[in-house]
Amino acid sequence: MAGNRSTSLLTLDDEMLGYIYKMLPREERAPFRQSCKTLHRSKSINEHISSQTIVGRNDLPEESVRMLQDFPKHEHAQLTTLSISAGEWTADTLQAWFSSEAARTRLASVRNLQLKDSKFDEDCGMLLPHLFPNLDALEIFNCLTRELPISQLSGLQQLRSLTLIRCTPVGVLQSVSLQELGLWGVKVPPGTQFNCTMLRTLIMDRNRLSLSLISALPLLGLPNLRPMEVVILDVSDAADVDLQGISQRLAWLPLTIDDQGDSCEFLLIGHRGWSHSESLLVLQALADSDAEIFLKDLDLILEHWSIGFGFMQVLTAMFPNTSKVQIETTCTYIDTDTGLFHAVTMMDSLHILTVSLIGTEHVPRDCLMALLTAQQDRGRRSRNRPFKLYLDIDPPMQPMVDILCNQFRTYMMGQEDPDFVLFEYLVHDEPQPEGVNVEGGDSI
Repeated sequence: MAGNRSTSLLTLDDEMLGYIYKMLPREERAPFRQSCKTLHRSKSINEHISSQTIVGRNDLPEESVRMLQDFPKHEHAQLTTLSISAGEWTADTLQAWFSSEAARTRLASVRNLQLKDSKFDEDCGMLLPHLFPNLDALEIFNCLTRELPISQLSGLQQLRSLTLIRCTPVGVLQSVSLQELGLWGVKVPPGTQFNCTMLRTLIMDRNRLSLSLISALPLLGLPNLRPMEVVILDVSDAADVDLQGISQRLAWLPLTIDDQGDSCEFLLIGHRGWSHSESLLVLQALADSDAEIFLKDLDLILEHWSIGFGFMQVLTAMFPNTSKVQIETTCTYIDTDTGLFHAVTMMDSLHILTVSLIGTEHVPRDCLMALLTAQQDRGRRSRNRPFKLYLDIDPPMQPMVDILCNQFRTYMMGQEDPDFVLFEYLVHDEPQPEGVNVEGGDSI
C-alpha cells in the first residue's frame, strides 16, 4: 500500500510560483512574497512586480521617499508603473525624490505615470525630465491647480502617450515623440498649442470636437494623424479662435464618421447668444474648408443657431448629400422665411426634414413651397425616396398648421404619385402626432 504523499508549495518550480503569485488578489501578494526567503527571491514572482501606488500625507514628502526605497530590491523587480494619489504630487515631494539617489534609481525605470487629483505647477514640471527620463505614458486626472502648464511636459523626450482628464491645458507643448493624445472633459483655452508633429491618434471625449481644439493643432497639418471619428462638432467657441485658421485646419483634418449602421448622426452646435449674422459668418467659415466629412450622407442635427435669410443656402451647399436634417428647439428664427425651400431644392438626398417651432409664433412662410417643390422634383431626388416634413409645434400654432395642411391637401388632390410627400406635425403637449398625408387628409 502506497504511503500518503504531500506536496509542499516550495517543491513547485519557479515558473509555477510566479503564476500563483499573479493569480492572487493584489492585497495578498506582498504577504505571500514575504512569507519565506524562497518566495522572496523567486525570479518569476519578482518579474511580476512592476507597479506601485503612493498614498499618504502630503506634508511628509520623506514618507513617499521611503515608499520608493521599499520597492523590492531584486534584479528582476522593476518599477514601470507608478500611480500617485491626491496631494502627493507637490514640488516638495519631487525635490525630495530628486535628492534621494535610491528614489531616482527606482523612478528611472518608470514608463507609465498616473497622477490623480494632484497639484501640478511649473516647479513640478521642471523636475519631470530628470526624475522620469524614460517615461512613455502620462495620465493626469483632475489637476487641482485647474490650469495645467503643458509646456513643462516638453522635456519628456520619450513620451509617446498623454491623457488629460478634467483639467485645463495652458501654454505650448512641443514634442517630437508624442503619438497619442487623449482629452476627456477638457476645455482648451485660447493660446494653447499642441505642436506634436508625430501625433498619430487624437482621442476626444464622446467624439466631440471643438474649434478651440482644432485651433490648438498645427496650422500646416499632422501628416501621420489617423482618421478621427466625430459625431459632435461644437463651434460655440468661435469667438475665441481665428476662423480663417479653422478653415485651413479643417481642410486637412482626417475627420470621419461611423457609417456602418443605418444612421450617421452628426450634431452641429452653435451658440445660443449669436445673432443671425454671427451664425452665418461661422457657418460660412466651416463651409469654406470643404472638409470631406461634410460631403457624407449624414443625419444632420442643428442646435443653438440663429436661422434667417441666407443660412439655409450656406448649409445646403455645405452638406449637399445629407439625407436627414433636424432643426432643434434651441434654434431661433429671425423671420418666417426659414430656408426650407432651399433645403429641398439643393439637397437631392434629403428625404426627412424635422423642424421644431416650439417657442415661435409663426409657421415658416416657405413651408408649403418646400412641400410642393419636393413633389414636383420627385424624379430628381436621390434614390427616389419619399420626402417627409415634420413640424413640432406649441398648441397655439395648431390652427395655423391646420390651415397649411388643408392647403397642401387641396393641392395634392389628383397629383401624380401622391404618396411621395408626407407632411406631419406633433403638438408639443400631446402624446400622439396629427397630420395629413398626400392622399386625402387622414390623421397620422
